[in-house]
Amino acid sequence: MTASAIRLELGAHLGQVLTPEMAASIEQAAFFAPRNSPETIELLGKWRHLIEATIQDSFIPVPWESLLATRVDVRCASKSVLISLPEQLVNGKRVIKIWVAAGAMDEVMDLLEALKNQAKENGVHIIEYAGRRGWVRAAGFNEQAVIGRKEI
Repeated sequence: MTASAIRLELGAHLGQVLTPEMAASIEQAAFFAPRNSPETIELLGKWRHLIEATIQDSFIPVPWESLLATRVDVRCASKSVLISLPEQLVNGKRVIKIWVAAGAMDEVMDLLEALKNQAKENGVHIIEYAGRRGWVRAAGFNEQAVIGRKEI
């Protein structure tokens, strides 16, 4: 993968516009970035039926191979999965971004609560989740933006 592709892919995942300084930093870090462990890749495969549908139907669709190449944290229950990106520093605050939450609502809420508790223990300030309005509300998040789509 080229450095440009890494920048575009990473920028798309994080939902950020990358400055030239950030891009240079990412290019250097990309060679040392931790990859998903074989156990994580196996776990992602187990939940592919839920995950792939979610990432393909998102605002910025992501191919399955890109997910496997992106460092993620996976939490799961018997019928549900929650995937988050590793902690980031945004405007001086420690932030965890939830990428995928899929499955049974009650289990996803339990997974979210576990993530929230762990995040608090580790000094994280914010958890962000971009998803369907009902999930955002049910999880107790404050709505920050709305994305509309009109097929023509």
